[in-house]
Amino acid sequence: MSRVIVTGAAGYIGGQKVLNEAAEAFAKDAINSQKIKSIKPLQYTQASARAGKAAAKASGSGDTKTAASEKRNQVLNTHLAIAANAARDG
Repeated sequence: MSRVIVTGAAGYIGGQKVLNEAAEAFAKDAINSQKIKSIKPLQYTQASARAGKAAAKASGSGDTKTAASEKRNQVLNTHLAIAANAARDG
């Protein structure tokens, strides 16, 4: 799923591989610094969905700057959700 999101974001931001690697590294560091009890993957999944909807809305209205920002947020939150699920599972 994250590959599809990153590909969409690359159209706005211009660096699919760099964006994906940076988001993944940040997410792992952010999640690893938290206590297991406080990690809630659902919050990141929901934030990713909200960012995706906001990006689509901004893109539809021609606001590419906001669309790029929201796509970046979507990518980051997707990686946070993946890292959070991995941390909770073991």
